[in-house]
Amino acid sequence: MKQITIACKNIKKSFKSGSQLFQILHGIDFTAYSNEMIMLMGPSGSGKTTLISIIGGILNADSGECAVMGKEINALPDQEKTAFRGKNIGFLFQHFTLVPTLNALENAAIPLLCQGITREVSFKKSHEVLTSMGLDLDMDKNPNQLSGGQQQRVAMARACVTEPAIILCDEPTSFLDFERGQKIMAILKELQTKNNCTIIVVTHDARILPFADRIINIEDGVIKETTT
Repeated sequence: MKQITIACKNIKKSFKSGSQLFQILHGIDFTAYSNEMIMLMGPSGSGKTTLISIIGGILNADSGECAVMGKEINALPDQEKTAFRGKNIGFLFQHFTLVPTLNALENAAIPLLCQGITREVSFKKSHEVLTSMGLDLDMDKNPNQLSGGQQQRVAMARACVTEPAIILCDEPTSFLDFERGQKIMAILKELQTKNNCTIIVVTHDARILPFADRIINIEDGVIKETTT
C-alpha cells in the first residue's frame, strides 16, 4: 500500500528584488506517495524548482504546511533539518555539482561520510552503487576524466547511496542526448521500484514523460493540471 511521503498545503513563497516583491508560489497543494515518480512541468519561472527546494528543506515557505515523511520540514531547527535531509532526501541537480578534486568513489560517498559513517563502510556502499550503474572501471577517475553521462551517473549514485525515501531531481536530462537521458531515467525508475521511494523530477524534456506515474503542470505558481 502506498503511503503519503509529502503533503504540502497552501504553500506560498515570494522573493524580494530591490523594492519589489515577486510572488512565486500562490498557495500550492501537493501530495506525493511512496513508489511514485512525478514529473513537474511548466514554463521557466513558474515555481517548479522553488517548490522542490521547499520540499527538500533548502528554502522555507512564507506560509503553509510542508510535511515530509510526517515532519513539518520548515519548522525543524537548522541542525535537525540538515540531518533529516541527509538521511531521507537525495538531490540530483541539472549541474552535477561534483567535487572536482575527488574521484567518482569519493564523490558518491559524500552523503554517507557526512552522516559520520566510516570511510570503509561508506566506500563499500558507494562501490556497490557505482558498480550497479556501470561505473566499476571509472571509480578512481576525477570528474574531468568522465563524460557528461558518466558524471550524471556519479551524481545519481551520490543522490541514492543513502537509499533515501525521496529523490528530488532538477532537469536531470537537460544536458544529455536522447539515449543517455533514457538510461538515466531507467535507472531512476529502477530505484523507485527497488527502494519504494518517491521521485520528483522537474523537467522541460517531453521525451522522458513516459516514465512518469503522474505529470503535474505548474503555471504562475499555481498547479493547473494533473495527468496520470
